[in-house]
Amino acid sequence: MNPRARPDRSLPFPPPEACALDADPRFLALLERLPDPTLLLDGETVRYANPAARSQAGLPADDPHPELQLDALFDGASAQRVRQALDNGSKGDGWTALDRLRLRRLDETWISRDGELVAIPGASGPALMTLRAAVAEQSAPVVAAARRALAESSLRAVEAQERERARLSRELHDQIGQSLSAAALRLSLLLQRHAIPDDDPQAMALSSILDDVLQQTRSLSLQLRPPQLDDFGLASALRSLLQRLFADTGIHYDIEIEGSRDMPANRVSVAAYRIIQECLTNVLRHARAAALRVELRADSIGLVLTVVDDGAGFDAERVDSERLGLRGMRERAEALGGQLVVHSRAGIGTRVRAFLPWSPLHAASQTERA
Repeated sequence: MNPRARPDRSLPFPPPEACALDADPRFLALLERLPDPTLLLDGETVRYANPAARSQAGLPADDPHPELQLDALFDGASAQRVRQALDNGSKGDGWTALDRLRLRRLDETWISRDGELVAIPGASGPALMTLRAAVAEQSAPVVAAARRALAESSLRAVEAQERERARLSRELHDQIGQSLSAAALRLSLLLQRHAIPDDDPQAMALSSILDDVLQQTRSLSLQLRPPQLDDFGLASALRSLLQRLFADTGIHYDIEIEGSRDMPANRVSVAAYRIIQECLTNVLRHARAAALRVELRADSIGLVLTVVDDGAGFDAERVDSERLGLRGMRERAEALGGQLVVHSRAGIGTRVRAFLPWSPLHAASQTERA
């Protein structure tokens, strides 16, 4: 239904005089039953407010005749708009929509409301005004619910991806890896059976190919899902990752872990591992760093991780964030209700810091923690 469409505002009876409306029991009984906050205006004066209107404006519940002036109920600009609508209503068809009126409650707080003004037929001056929550306020819970649903959907997608990565990792390790190991063993037995020397060029080439493929399979299996993460927790998996990536690079690395040494492989620890993995890959590919440091701190609120390097750095406005995987890292953090911040400038290195809350209840702390 079009919210701007003019509804049928005709009354069940034509009131005879303006001044008699707020004393007519039939008319007041009708207003009392209306679910929307409704005011009876007579020029500048609010003659009557139904229970919903009294509650919304913070007026005394037992006083349906507040005798308030428009300037006492609305701010100056809103009161002027109501006056203009009253004037226009007496000349036109009598219906006016008023968006975003500022309503002053009795306790001096302000609320924003959308209004509809209806001139009463057969009378000169009076009008009925209904007040509803502004469209933006009505939409806020819907938007918040949509955001929560989107975040949960994103999180489920990430978790499904992790499950698939774990399955592929096991397939590579348990089936393809073992098949390659068996092939290498059978090749060795075949060479012995036919007395083929170990330095035979064809035998050496075949053995080298099998060894290379086996190493690549193991490496890919670890990248997909390190067994340490599931078997020994986040701290062990990170130390293994650092050693595997930087053992022969000449880059000095350091890791400090506080409060999370035995953290199991839950959604937060998996996100932390993937974010740090992406950071370390960027260091290897792009940073030209001499040293880096990884910090991990867990408490009752969540997990804070920091990765700092002394490399070349980059200009975030000019460098393609997709190439560095920054978008994926942010999405992982935000899917948990967390936050990720990247600080970098050319020549001074890069600092990535993220806060990952244990649950949505702790997500409100993200601004202070990240």
